[in-house]
Amino acid sequence: MNQNKSVQIEKAENGWIVRIHRHPSQKSEEWQKQQLKTMAKIIALLSKISGKEQARGIDEELEPWKETEDEISDTLREVEKIIDTSFEIQKEEKEEETYIFTDLSSALNFVRDFLQD
Repeated sequence: MNQNKSVQIEKAENGWIVRIHRHPSQKSEEWQKQQLKTMAKIIALLSKISGKEQARGIDEELEPWKETEDEISDTLREVEKIIDTSFEIQKEEKEEETYIFTDLSSALNFVRDFLQD
């Protein structure tokens, strides 16, 4: 039986209502490690911007410390690119579906088939 599924059956006025639920699957440990590495890259890039901003505030005379708006925009685009390519944006899956059956045996057969998939 699949651990990511559950079923609810209830008696209705003229039959049986079956509600099936699909629960999101757990991500693997390797996937989670990869996501942490990606977040570390993003934090490093944002820290780079922050450090340059702080250095610019310390001494406006130091031209090499000044980062142009284009360089900041490039770094932020790089962060956005990392996010777009690295993180799965989960599609909202329909978590619950409802079916109506006129007799109990049909409902139970449906549930049995659903849980075996």
